[in-house]
Amino acid sequence: MARILAIDDEPMVLRVVAETLKTRDYEVVTAHGGKEGIKKFQNDTFDLVLTDVMMPDIDGMEVLNHVVTSSPGTRCIILTGYGSIKGSVEAIKNGAFDYITKPIAPEE
Repeated sequence: MARILAIDDEPMVLRVVAETLKTRDYEVVTAHGGKEGIKKFQNDTFDLVLTDVMMPDIDGMEVLNHVVTSSPGTRCIILTGYGSIKGSVEAIKNGAFDYITKPIAPEE
């Protein structure tokens, strides 16, 4: 079973993402914000990190950088409510596996 760390500062988004993934038999750990997410990432191992871009403490691009540099085998998907081609290109260049705009459809 794959382990996923979901990071977002919006509790409702975090809950929906976690519940959707759990129904598909993934083990999901949640973190409310980038700072908490990095702390959980440092203390555990994950196959995938899903992180929001816009968070007040540490943004998703910083989370991505931490994931890529400290655990190159862990994939990272960036989630954003403010998608742009420039943002997606930057995320992919910096090592993101994918870049998904909110709201997220369950099949995504």
